[in-house]
Amino acid sequence: MGSKSKKRRLEARAAKAEAKQQQRADAPQQAQRSSSPSPSPSPSPSPAPQQQQTPAKKQKTATPTHTAAIQQPPKAQVPKSPTPAATTLATAAHTRAPATLSIAVPGSILDSVTSHEAAAAVAGQLARAASIFGAEEVVVYDDSPSTSSHWDGTISAGTAALARLLQYLETPPYLRSTLIPQSETTPELQAVEAICPSIHALHHLRGQDWRPYREGVVMRSEPGMGSFVDIGYERNAHVAQALPEGARVTLAVGNAPTPCFMPAFSETMLEARVVPPSEPRAQLGIYWGFRVRVARGINRVLKEGPHKAGYDLTIGISEEGVQREAAELVLPRYRHALVVFGGAKGLEAIADGDFSVAQAGKAAADLFSMYLNCCPESMGVAGVKREDEVLISMGYLHAALAKYGGA
Repeated sequence: MGSKSKKRRLEARAAKAEAKQQQRADAPQQAQRSSSPSPSPSPSPSPAPQQQQTPAKKQKTATPTHTAAIQQPPKAQVPKSPTPAATTLATAAHTRAPATLSIAVPGSILDSVTSHEAAAAVAGQLARAASIFGAEEVVVYDDSPSTSSHWDGTISAGTAALARLLQYLETPPYLRSTLIPQSETTPELQAVEAICPSIHALHHLRGQDWRPYREGVVMRSEPGMGSFVDIGYERNAHVAQALPEGARVTLAVGNAPTPCFMPAFSETMLEARVVPPSEPRAQLGIYWGFRVRVARGINRVLKEGPHKAGYDLTIGISEEGVQREAAELVLPRYRHALVVFGGAKGLEAIADGDFSVAQAGKAAADLFSMYLNCCPESMGVAGVKREDEVLISMGYLHAALAKYGGA
């Protein structure tokens, strides 16, 4: 019993000594923790400027290139947290000056159609092709033979019908009844509404969809009070300027709706700002539709474009053109590209029937920077329709245009 009691006393003494030694080892760490200030609750951050909410690297890529021609939007219009797809688009768009793409098709493309429904289907396919490949301009040219260089302002029925259909298809569905009231009495527009109610372009917003930009039509305007604009949303938008009633406008509306009561109109509206139609693409890389231009003859297609310096890359598509593999296609660097398609008889017949071209002694191939055949004879059909040729050719050219476009 004595030996067991002595053994227990020794074990207790050893445990007590070990505890004291551990306390001495932990003392410096405890002193260090006690000397450090305890973290205080961080105050709620005040709203930071938008440029601070976007990483610096993205700020650089999101800087508009045409700063002189395009108004800078408020910082609030730039998405705070762009989706990966939007970031990729913005980066690609602003790595260099954005290039533009125009597509030209002849009015005679409708000569072979036998009904309004068939014409609507052709126009719908052309409008979809233009949107898929990001064309900012679609030129409809009258390719009927001309006997003089003077144009009296008239165009063929096919040219007028195709231009009207394309304008209708490009217009957001919620604006059509206001901007194109004759659609209810025009047979081809009634047909296209039934066959192709929307081309599903990014500016054709539906219901409560929201993007930083929207298309609208001015419904009422008062000097000194601004204008209210129908943007196809549950509330109208308000802009500071007194704009012409019935005008179509592009508005910057922010990342989210910002309701504000407007005493002048006794209505709660969304704050907005008028911007150029090119701004959504320049700022965010979002394709924002195409404009339709009508030209009398192929020569006017090339000479009367919207760019001061003209088109610096023109491509004619013809069965007589050069055939190359898409992977081997090399283009010159360009800012403004124009791809021109011929009618049933090809560009050669159109050039021969154009007075100004014939007078200059030029052949069709002489009018373009490049003359290509994008639809080889190995296609599995007896003949390729013009609207099919547009889709095939733009798919063939797409990678090269994206690679060599921009300053």
